[in-house]
Amino acid sequence: MKMNYKILTLAFIITIPLFFAAVVWQANRYNSVSNVIIRLEEDQEQWVNASKRLIAGGAAYMSAARIEQLAKDMKLEKIPPENIIQVQIYQEK
Repeated sequence: MKMNYKILTLAFIITIPLFFAAVVWQANRYNSVSNVIIRLEEDQEQWVNASKRLIAGGAAYMSAARIEQLAKDMKLEKIPPENIIQVQIYQEK
């Protein structure tokens, strides 16, 4: 009976530090993953903001008044409809 008690005591003495080491290791892994997630969320926020700026910039070119102003700035002239030729090509089946 004394031998079993000694083995059980030895097992507890060995496993308790291993348990604490495992807890520290897991906490370290959790902290590392948490830092990666924070960086990814920051990157995602930057991408979303950049996308919003691009959409807003593109919307400025969608208005007719803005297009006309750009055409005047670039000295472009509107082609009259009678000078437009449309060519349709049909493929034989």
